[in-house]
Amino acid sequence: MKGTVEPFVLIPRYTSYVGENKEDGGVDNSFATVPLDVSAFSKAVLTFWRGPLLGGPGAAFSAQFESSHDGVTWFPEGAAITSTDTSDKHDIDLDRRWFRVRIELTENPTNETVGITCWATGNLEQRLR
Repeated sequence: MKGTVEPFVLIPRYTSYVGENKEDGGVDNSFATVPLDVSAFSKAVLTFWRGPLLGGPGAAFSAQFESSHDGVTWFPEGAAITSTDTSDKHDIDLDRRWFRVRIELTENPTNETVGITCWATGNLEQRLR
């Protein structure tokens, strides 16, 4: 028996992430969405779309769905997504209170800016009581 489903947006259409070197020499290419309280839900079913990766040879992208019981320590949910210019469906069991996605961009050796456009939307299935 399925619970009631509610639509949700994790990353709005069409969101672009861009990473580059900072002036102090550091790199800030990790982007996490705002955590969603999913304690009333048992499952997330979502579509994750991403476009082509910008930044030349050696540039890399990964997206990782994560959950947390306290909003401080985060655990991966499934394997990291590294393919680009495609979309796929993900079914994720929600066992912890918080849920988010983290986007990581890796620059190529010539330090060009790296960018990707993506979105993630779907439904949350309410926990049966």
